[in-house]
Amino acid sequence: MALRVEHLPGLSGWAPALLHETANSWLSLPVASGHAEFSIRLPLTEPDVAALRADPARAWIIFGALHARLQTLGPRVGQSLAPDIAAAMLPRILGAEDLGRLCAELRAEVPDFDNAIAQASGHGYHAP
Repeated sequence: MALRVEHLPGLSGWAPALLHETANSWLSLPVASGHAEFSIRLPLTEPDVAALRADPARAWIIFGALHARLQTLGPRVGQSLAPDIAAAMLPRILGAEDLGRLCAELRAEVPDFDNAIAQASGHGYHAP
């Protein structure tokens, strides 16, 4: 079966997207690092996919939380380490009840969170 791309509602441009193939799904995150642009795939469960479909803004929050770390790794290393890097962050973001509070926490914890979110604002997303 061919890889199917699902663009999340309200996200435009080079935005996070869902990828599906047979029984597997991933969140494809865009990463720009100097002259290199690449995408990183994060494995998703069915509940993860449902959470992103219900609230696509969470995809940009994941982007904001992970972008700076992934861009320092480059495409090959980034892809191999991305699932481990995201393992603690995905459940936290996808399960958060208060996105405003979550974004405030991430601003305090994640270097360059606001810079990544500023990039997202060019694609129609504005963090709480």
